Amino acid sequence: MNLKISSPEFLIGCSCPLFMYDNTVVASIFLSLGLVGAIMRVSLDIHQKKMREKLARDTLGTVLTLGGSITESINSMSAVIERSSHISGSENSVFN
Repeated sequence: MNLKISSPEFLIGCSCPLFMYDNTVVASIFLSLGLVGAIMRVSLDIHQKKMREKLARDTLGTVLTLGGSITESINSMSAVIERSSHISGSENSVFN
C-alpha cells in the first residue's frame, strides 16, 4: 500500500488542532476540503485502474483477431496451393 501525503491529508491534519482551539468554522472548511479531495483522488485512481484493464482487454481482443486473420490467410494459401497442384496433375509442379 502506498502512503501518499498531499493536500487532502495536510488539510485534515490541520483541521484537528483548529477543532481543539475552538476555531470550528475554519476547521470544518479544512476538514471538508480534505475529505472531498481524498474522495476525488480515490475515484480517479479507481477510474485509471478500470481504463488500464479495458485497454488490456481491447489489446488482447485485437491480438486474438489478428491471430485468427493470420490463421485464415495461411489456410487459404494452403488451399490455393493444393488446388493448383491438383489442376496441373502433379503434386510437385508447384515447386518445379
